[in-house]
Amino acid sequence: MEKEKHLKNKQHYIDLYDRHTVEECRRTEAMFQDKELPPYEGREFTKEETIQMGANFAKFYLHFQTGERYLGKEKTIREWMDADQKKDELYESAQAPEGIRCLTCRNLLKPTLKEFWSEHGKPDRILFMYECQNKCLPHRAFFSDGEEWRRKLDPCPQCGANLNHEMTDDGKKMVTTYTCPKCKYTKTDEYEWNFNKSESIDENFAKDRDRFCLTDADGKEYQLEKWNMEGMAKLLEEFKEEEKAREEKLKVSPKGFILEGAGRNCAICGGSSGEEGSWYDEYGVKCLVCQKAIDDGEIPASLAKDEEGWYSEFDMRHSFNLKTSTLNKWVRDGIIKARTVSHYGKGVHAQLFLIEDNKDFLPPKKLVEYQSVQEVKDGKTWHRSEPWWKFVDPKKHLKDYKIINHLRVTYGIFEEVKSLNLPAGKYVVVGSGPMVVKGLREFNDIDILVNEDVFEKLSKEPGWKLSKGEAGRKVLKKDIFEIDKIFWCKDYQPDTNELIKNAEMINGIPFLPLSELIKFKEQLGRRKDLQDIKLINSYLKINSKP
Repeated sequence: MEKEKHLKNKQHYIDLYDRHTVEECRRTEAMFQDKELPPYEGREFTKEETIQMGANFAKFYLHFQTGERYLGKEKTIREWMDADQKKDELYESAQAPEGIRCLTCRNLLKPTLKEFWSEHGKPDRILFMYECQNKCLPHRAFFSDGEEWRRKLDPCPQCGANLNHEMTDDGKKMVTTYTCPKCKYTKTDEYEWNFNKSESIDENFAKDRDRFCLTDADGKEYQLEKWNMEGMAKLLEEFKEEEKAREEKLKVSPKGFILEGAGRNCAICGGSSGEEGSWYDEYGVKCLVCQKAIDDGEIPASLAKDEEGWYSEFDMRHSFNLKTSTLNKWVRDGIIKARTVSHYGKGVHAQLFLIEDNKDFLPPKKLVEYQSVQEVKDGKTWHRSEPWWKFVDPKKHLKDYKIINHLRVTYGIFEEVKSLNLPAGKYVVVGSGPMVVKGLREFNDIDILVNEDVFEKLSKEPGWKLSKGEAGRKVLKKDIFEIDKIFWCKDYQPDTNELIKNAEMINGIPFLPLSELIKFKEQLGRRKDLQDIKLINSYLKINSKP
């Protein structure tokens, strides 16, 4: 009897699992296609918006589906292989029952065929077929546990008598004819063999396999992401439990109480508490210094919950690209009013700038929020934050607030460069300019790189003076501008036209990319340049995450 083999090599199971993954993910994509979206707040979605939203939903869902399929792959394949190995072991060890006799001539029968038998809801068994050497009928079949296989009777649907059946097979088609001996009822079943028919060709399978079946590198990245999400969920649950306990205690001590332990952030100054602990009341967690300032009337307690109603010193620097020295000067000159949080009545612990105190001066914080930008690099979508002034005209955007009259040094770079009316595609802002527009520093002068034609044209216009620049090169100067036609330093000698071509456009002005500025500053090698490089790298690390 020929051995029936179930266990295959591992690649067979890998291919099978991948095919299942592709089929599941294709069904997911189809599920999100051509779906009508209900109106939202009375607004109907266009067909294009519906398609885009469907694609976004599918992408989000598939991110987790493909990740979970990867995580379950090795376990599922091992289970499949173990199950098939057990089938082979069962088949190999099964022994044919002995003493089976022909029902017609009573001769002992010998097994001629051995088959694996699987029935829903029952354990797998091995079935042995027996034939009589005298060619008697019927044949007999027994399972390895001794139970005889008996053909189930097929009753006539009209009279209930047992149907007779006759089978013919010409190698192409098997035909079974059922006839009732009593009422002559007849039915026929046909089955076509398709041994020579090839499987349908799936031309998109390889492409979809690359899309849906994660590589080990991508799978491990998803595993790390999942661990982080689970860790965050655990921390969030712990935080909720702690918050619930605080609220219960607040019912007993409505004026507030000390939270023991370090590491809690103050809702006002943002500082982390030490071993002295924090204060907690209906307005949230505050450090003991800020709570003392509230008790002494230096600031209102409501600031702890109303973060949109005031700016911290960091907010002022970050939102308006200010230096601390500039902000302090504004306070001294009475341009802006600050609320001082003292350190237990002495010195300055923090300065807060309430919008209520500076109604015509400070805009709502929503107007000056950084915006998220996405771009596709190497097939991945990367996200970064960019300052609001990259997307609007600052003067128009803040025209109703007096702060714009004092921000010339911060945002004037756009107006100043535009005032030169330089031809598009013929220049790029270099030097500190690229750092200014990223909110990394203020500017005092503007360096611009132009091509040969523009340089010659400007040199003939009034107001421009030919002077010596870096390494004795001839440059043009006027007011705060310095114009050069090459941007070289030591081994860094890029082509001017290439730098202009690859400029980053911000508010209609071309700026040298920060990655290119790093190369220039590496060659300069001065202490301030090395500090700038660290600052730029920190910015790129924070704002270039997928």
